[in-house]
Amino acid sequence: MIITLKDGSTKEYSEPKSIIEIAADISEGLARMACAGEVNGEVEDLRTGIDKDCNLSILTFNDEGGKAAFRHTTSHIMAQAIKRLYPETKLAIGPSIADGFYYDVDRDTPLTSEDLEKIEAEMKKIVKEDLKLERFELPRAEAIAFMKEKEEPYKVELIEDLPEDAVISFYRQGEFTDLCAGPHLMSTKPVKAFKLTSLAGAYWRGSEKNKMLQRIYGTAFTKKAELEEYLHMIEEAKKPYIFVGGGCVISGASKEISELAHKIQAPVCDTLMGKGTFPGEDPLYTGMVGMHGTKTSDLGVTECDLLIVLGARFSDRVTGNTKTFAHNAKILQIDVDAAEINKNIKVDASVIGDVKEELKRLLEEVPEKEHPEWITHSLQVRIL
Repeated sequence: MIITLKDGSTKEYSEPKSIIEIAADISEGLARMACAGEVNGEVEDLRTGIDKDCNLSILTFNDEGGKAAFRHTTSHIMAQAIKRLYPETKLAIGPSIADGFYYDVDRDTPLTSEDLEKIEAEMKKIVKEDLKLERFELPRAEAIAFMKEKEEPYKVELIEDLPEDAVISFYRQGEFTDLCAGPHLMSTKPVKAFKLTSLAGAYWRGSEKNKMLQRIYGTAFTKKAELEEYLHMIEEAKKPYIFVGGGCVISGASKEISELAHKIQAPVCDTLMGKGTFPGEDPLYTGMVGMHGTKTSDLGVTECDLLIVLGARFSDRVTGNTKTFAHNAKILQIDVDAAEINKNIKVDASVIGDVKEELKRLLEEVPEKEHPEWITHSLQVRIL
């Protein structure tokens, strides 16, 4: 059989090979980094055997499919840690999601943030144990009996709802086994940078008619530095943001406005880069880059509380996205010569004074004791 790789090169074999075996044949380094495979466009487990010609890509954490497999394995490590610490806990589902993973669990006593620290510590032990993940299948009746024996009612329900001819697969790591279609890493060892981030409620199978379960969210990376960068970004995204810049670089203003921003725990980005500041374009959305080089929409900011407009009527300067973004915003109009808007100029001191006064008024409207709650509102101050 001929295997065509992502770069167009080929490998030829006279007998079936698993994806991980092909990865190792390409290079040991690639095999160590491999998280999953993509066979003819479909993401597959590393253990999947190949016995005919195909196109194959070895997926690492840098690929979306690889990242999903990596984080899915982390969710299993978390579930194993929970069962070790709290064996009476019933497991529901634990998929990977866009920025991490979660697992829904059922407990008489809800988990707390202190419990998350204990679970993380146990997860580290599981990673250090370098447990191999083994995939196996069971016939329907045996699969149901297997999960009933383990007293996992949610798993039993999931199996019973599968089609009669469905492949029912499981993954075993050490003493822990979970119902799962995969794909997964080969062992727990690579998962060294992870964090359990929050707890929430979730109805079983998304229906309010069912029992409310507890959902544990987390994320995972291959490197500690990447995890720390992500967690920092998430914390920054929770804060109110004051954006200063865009059409004009506000020279000499940052220190004064930063002092006000500090009172409401808001970082300041003193220049927004991107073309989205010209008439007829969308100055709050198109090409807008702020903290960490990330678009505001990517930071989870969805609404603007205060919009400061330089030298143009609001309705003349924005398009649909910004109108949605700022539909409840207070608008402060500041007259500036239109010819100067898109230049790197020092804005007149009176303009800075108007901005400062508006910020002060905003601060006065909210009692100081309530300021910490602003992290859920994402205050936006934007000079266009």
